[in-house]
Amino acid sequence: MKTSAKQFFKKPFIQLALGDRLLLDSKSVQEHLSNGATVTAVATTPLMAETRSCFVMWCPLEHSPLATSLRAGKWMSRKSGISWSQVREVMATKEAFAALLADGSVVTWGAEDAGGDSSTVQDRLKHVQHIAATRATFAAILADGSVVTLG
Repeated sequence: MKTSAKQFFKKPFIQLALGDRLLLDSKSVQEHLSNGATVTAVATTPLMAETRSCFVMWCPLEHSPLATSLRAGKWMSRKSGISWSQVREVMATKEAFAALLADGSVVTWGAEDAGGDSSTVQDRLKHVQHIAATRATFAAILADGSVVTLG
């Protein structure tokens, strides 16, 4: 069904939804569809963030990145808990990434001296609205207007 939707809409990145439930694979499609059910096809656009030496590309609603450079993939393997379907924004410094998740939390990875290690401020990274990046530092802007720096 997903393949047919991609061909019909001429869009390479499509998710299927039934009501408020995403149908992530053919098994979930079979489990949740019944005769007369209405399925929504949601076309998404790939997003990308890059450092000076690597990149990550993902689609909203997907559970894993579409592509990464080798170095970014190595860094990301240490952060296997990232649910890419929850990623709202990714910013990059010269050698690190910060992902803002739907719940307002932030996950970082990459070179520690370029913002890739947020462990010392992780408890303060809640209700984040936006992430900004410089060459070696991230700034997380919180809902109350305060700023937390990383790196």
